[in-house]
Parts: sequence; structure tokens; C-alpha cells
Amino acid sequence: MKRTFVIISILLLLLCSSSPAGTERDSLESIARNRKGAQKIEACLELAYMSRVNDFSSSHYYASEALEESRRISNTIQEAYALYYLGMAYYYYSEIDTAMQLFSEAAEIAVELDDNKLLGNIYHLMGTASNVYYGNTEKTFEYYNQSIHHSMLAGNPRALGAVYSTLSNIFRGNGSYEKALEYIYRASEYYRRAEYKEGEAWINYLTGILYNSVGLYEESLNSLQRSLEQYTEIAEENGNMTGIAICLDQLASVNRKQGKLELARDYSHRALDLHRQGTPNSAFPPP
Repeated sequence: MKRTFVIISILLLLLCSSSPAGTERDSLESIARNRKGAQKIEACLELAYMSRVNDFSSSHYYASEALEESRRISNTIQEAYALYYLGMAYYYYSEIDTAMQLFSEAAEIAVELDDNKLLGNIYHLMGTASNVYYGNTEKTFEYYNQSIHHSMLAGNPRALGAVYSTLSNIFRGNGSYEKALEYIYRASEYYRRAEYKEGEAWINYLTGILYNSVGLYEESLNSLQRSLEQYTEIAEENGNMTGIAICLDQLASVNRKQGKLELARDYSHRALDLHRQGTPNSAFPPP
């Protein structure tokens, strides 16, 4: 059964089985418990993805279930995705060695299947892990270049936006501000094509940080305020307050540099309150 047909089948099941009091997660959990084969796998993968940032136990469980079922029915496409999702569970749990091993296994299958979209997503996370956790610059750029290559072949603008925004942040951190701005513009264009609101909010946030780094404080404030407005709208939809918190942190930094200490303290206190609420640990647009 083709992947597209399976996804459509699950959506139809959700529509048919949902009650007014039910939720999307309830319906997916019901499918994961009661169905077999490709439908069960797709439901498990969706549940694993939904839990990947804040609930390792749940994400690990459902990704493992998907992996076991995909191997039982010899579905190599879904096996590759299950390995990738299981890798993501470990990635967000900071078990990076295990995550990288699972990503490598998923990439081997994706290469055989010529699944460029999956390869673009895998290499993006492998690049980020190489940069953040291993500090291996050579491998970082190798993986990011592979991600760009496969994401372009797949026509996946959201993945390209993620890679270019990450590269922009790396260049900014190294003091290569012109290069950082160039990659921000590229990322912004791809996120607009993808119509991805979280990506656009992230770009305004990164632009604000870049302007702050070079002393363009008014430009920085304008970008950060736009990002704050966008993240506020997003939080009303998904409850994730992290984007708001990180914008407030940066607004405090800029106002502090401008000597507006009372306003800076207000932003800092508001950000701290949100961080203390245990909001998710990343506002970066997920793959």
C-alpha cells in the first residue's frame, strides 16, 4: 500500500472515529493500539513525532512500535522513517551517539530507496549534532551540504529554510556577519515558499540577534518585535511559549545595551517566568 494512501486512510479514520470530546492524539492512540500494518505504523510515527521534544518515553515507545511493525511486514520505507523518528527521540533526549547511529541506519535505507526528502531531514540533524555536540566543523558542513543537495532534489523548501537558518547562525557566531545575513535571506525565502509560520518567526528572531551583534539596535528591536508577535500567535495555537521567552530575552539584551535598564528588567522577568513554567527547550523549527 502506498504511503500517500495510508496517510489518507488514517485521516479518514480520524474523522470517522473522533467524538466532540476526543482529540487527535486519542484517535491516533486508538489506531496504534487496534490496527496492524501500515496504518498502525503511520499512527505510531505521528505520535512519536508529537512527543519527540518533551516526552522521550512516549516518543521512544511509539517509534519502537513503528520499527517493529515495519520489519514484521517488511516495509522498508516505513522502517527507514521509524529509524529516523527513533533517532529523533534520542536526539532531543541528548543521547547523541545513539541518535547518530539510528540516523546512519535510516540514511542507508533512504539511499537505497532514493528518498531525497528523508535524506535531507536526516543530514540536517546529523549536521546539527556534529556542530553542537561534537564540535566537528568539517562533518557539520559535510552533512549540511548533503542536506541542501537532497532537499533541493526533493523540492522541500521547509528543510532548506531550516538548514540555511542554522548555517546563518553558525556564521554569525564566527563573526562572518555578511555571510550570516546572506543565509538568513535564503532561509527566509524558503520558509515563505513553505508557508511555514514558525520558520518565519525564527528568521525574524535570528535577524534581530544579528542586528544586535553589529550594534544596529533599532533594527534589532523591530525584528524581535515582529518575531514576538508571530510567536505569540503560534503559542495561541500550540501552547509552546518558548518562542515568546527567547524573544523577551533578546529584547532585554538590546534595551540593556541602550541603557533602558527598567525596560530590560521587565523583559527579563517576563522571560524568566516563562522559562520557569517548563516550556519546551527549543523554539527552533523542527524538521
